[in-house]
Amino acid sequence: MIKVTQCIAIALVAAASVSAHAGATDFSTLWVTPTIHDYGKIRLITDAAFKPQPGRTYKVVFSLTQAAKQTGEVIPALDRVARTVNLYVASGVPLRDLKFVAVTYGAVTPLPLDDAHYRAAYGVANPNLPLIA
Repeated sequence: MIKVTQCIAIALVAAASVSAHAGATDFSTLWVTPTIHDYGKIRLITDAAFKPQPGRTYKVVFSLTQAAKQTGEVIPALDRVARTVNLYVASGVPLRDLKFVAVTYGAVTPLPLDDAHYRAAYGVANPNLPLIA
């Protein structure tokens, strides 16, 4: 019974220590958008198991099918494309070596509309333009 009590006490001290240190962390600096600013937040991990290799060309096709939950919001899959670009460029891969294509269909078909046509259809400016312009 004493060993169980000691283990519980050690666990509680460890948890209190971790939470005390976690409270002092500035999480605003953990998430960055180095290439496509304000979109596709990434967290740089220097010792990640997989890192894109500079000097290689990467070809990716993204399928964008799901619309945003609210009119006037960026399509979530488009933000994931931005995240992928940010991750590869932050790893040292130049933009010229990224051959990315985003295919839109279904509910996402209006994504590339200019503001005038998007506004006529939905009553708001196209929130996706900063990511595709």
